[in-house]
Amino acid sequence: MGSKPDINNYINVGKIVTARKVFDFTKMDLYGGTSTSTDSIRFVKSEADFLNTSYVEVAPSRRVNIGELFFDINPALTKLIDLVEETERLLYLKDDYDDFGGIAPTDENVKSCLDFLILYSEKAFHLDEILMLPFVTEVKNGSIELLWINKDKKTKLVVTFPSDLNKECIYFRKTLREKTQGLLKRDEIEEDFFNWIKKQFTEL
Repeated sequence: MGSKPDINNYINVGKIVTARKVFDFTKMDLYGGTSTSTDSIRFVKSEADFLNTSYVEVAPSRRVNIGELFFDINPALTKLIDLVEETERLLYLKDDYDDFGGIAPTDENVKSCLDFLILYSEKAFHLDEILMLPFVTEVKNGSIELLWINKDKKTKLVVTFPSDLNKECIYFRKTLREKTQGLLKRDEIEEDFFNWIKKQFTEL
């Protein structure tokens, strides 16, 4: 088996996704030892798979700072990291930034918007898909919008993050056949919506 690897780099539960929340989990090595820790974790497939294959190392996240905000992002998602860094401009907008009474977005809403994008992007990545990057724009009322347009320009998706953090996101999607809208939770993946966005807005 060789030398025993660093137990802090390995975990044994779940499916290949990235957890964006911090919670307790159990670590396990091939010698049967376990320990419980609290962390933001990445999963390998199952205990059985873990024990019957070589160790699966947890790739470290890259800490990305904009203003006083920070985000932990898979370092393989370089374009997403670039987009997050470019979005820093929203943090420095002031009220009346457009000379027509525009309300500047709050830092908290910028974070909520980017956390949402990172959450969906990382889940797609761990399913071997790369989610297309949206345009990130401020709205006059203090909201923030994510805008996706697919490559043939036949499908459009807008997700709006109201300035009131207690309100859910509002999405509007348009295809050649239909127009639909609805609400989305800010801090967790909604599977039906994820499957639709993965089908419509992933890179080849």
